Amino acid sequence: MTSGGEICGRPATRRERCLALCEQHALLYEKAWLVHDAETAVHYLRQWLWIARESHNEFLEGRLLADLTAAEARRSRAYEEMEQARAAAGNSG
Repeated sequence: MTSGGEICGRPATRRERCLALCEQHALLYEKAWLVHDAETAVHYLRQWLWIARESHNEFLEGRLLADLTAAEARRSRAYEEMEQARAAAGNSG
């Protein structure tokens, strides 16, 4: 699928949910979901960190900070991978 939402003109070799996508766009689709998952994790960890701080739970706050740091790093990697997949999908075909 192109950025405008229409179906990709390349031969469809994979199915993702209800879409028929070429390999490059299927990879981009997968990477976009990884970014979404990472964003969701960061969002909820920030919410729980706020709750831990409000309840003065230092142990939980420390654990959540470590998890949040890891989730933010995972989100950064996911964004980088998605941009690489976007460049590959745009440059091939």
